[in-house]
Amino acid sequence: MKFLIFMSLYFIVMGVIMILFPGKLKKKFSYLLSWKSYKPLGAVAALVGLILFIVSGNSKMGLFVVLIGILSLTKGLFFIFAAHDKAKFIINWSASLTDDYYRVWGVIVFAMGMFLIFSVV
Repeated sequence: MKFLIFMSLYFIVMGVIMILFPGKLKKKFSYLLSWKSYKPLGAVAALVGLILFIVSGNSKMGLFVVLIGILSLTKGLFFIFAAHDKAKFIINWSASLTDDYYRVWGVIVFAMGMFLIFSVV
């Protein structure tokens, strides 16, 4: 349950950052382009996905948590097994999006965090 609360707060904070500071977030994506391997990024995302599967029973909206886990696991497996050029293309594409896109996505991420925290408490 603590993990779900942590993930909820993470989504809420990331949503606020995406809404208020999209330029700074884009710089972080640009920084990722200098990485030689995206496997550590993929391992973290896959681990989060697996943990979300395990703790989904602690939520009132277990299916929602499982869906977030599937997305995270899929992202993680992509960054682990995809060729470096393909992963770099995705990150480059993400870094080239407009600030408005980041703000819209921030509202979605914020809403997901709020929905997740209300499904736990």
